[in-house]
Amino acid sequence: MPLYCDNQSAICLVENLIFHVIKYVEVHYHFLKEKVLQEELEICQVETKDQAADLFTKELNATRFQKLREQLKLNERKNVEESVLRGVFKEHHCLYSPF
Repeated sequence: MPLYCDNQSAICLVENLIFHVIKYVEVHYHFLKEKVLQEELEICQVETKDQAADLFTKELNATRFQKLREQLKLNERKNVEESVLRGVFKEHHCLYSPF
């Protein structure tokens, strides 16, 4: 399974078997490194401008939002009640407005 990352240092931490400078590294890096060694996970470099996770973590203009949404194969919902949002936005008909 590919994991796309735009942080070269994080990729190095996971892929480098011996990284003596970082002995205090957190457990989740060891977990990821183990999954890479078991070939269950592949760390893939992605340019920052193409980082799909930005869709959920950053304020984006309409063009970038639509590009990342298409990249993740997410479709616009006309009726929010059809979504899996557990009723948080039931009174709204649009989750995103570029204006």
